[in-house]
Amino acid sequence: MSAQQTAKESIHILHLEDSAIDHQLVQRALTQAGLAFTLQRVETLQAFVQASQADAVDVILADYSLAGFTAIDAWTSLVKSQAQPPFILVSGAIGEAAAVEAIQLGMSDYLLKDNLAQLAHVILRALEVRKARREK
Repeated sequence: MSAQQTAKESIHILHLEDSAIDHQLVQRALTQAGLAFTLQRVETLQAFVQASQADAVDVILADYSLAGFTAIDAWTSLVKSQAQPPFILVSGAIGEAAAVEAIQLGMSDYLLKDNLAQLAHVILRALEVRKARREK
């Protein structure tokens, strides 16, 4: 596979995460899964809004609880935009009620941080679902 093909198939991921260690764990899990990706980390709601509007984002990974806001706030800022990439919560134990609320709002999926080995699978499934919906 040429470098050009790899670049075309690379998944651009926007990672809303305020922990550098958790960001590195996500990066390691995706690398170990063999996923071709770029991973951009943002920590603030303002940086998230700017990055989601400026770049062609394929998938968003978001921690639930961040400094001064939650993933729900980030999701709400996206709902107003035309492009809505799959939005996956990757968080510690936020509780079943919060996870259910997030899915009911339209987020793609929820994954516990202690189950990052499944992250690449969750991302690929979310991209397949989006593609199928677009084709209908």
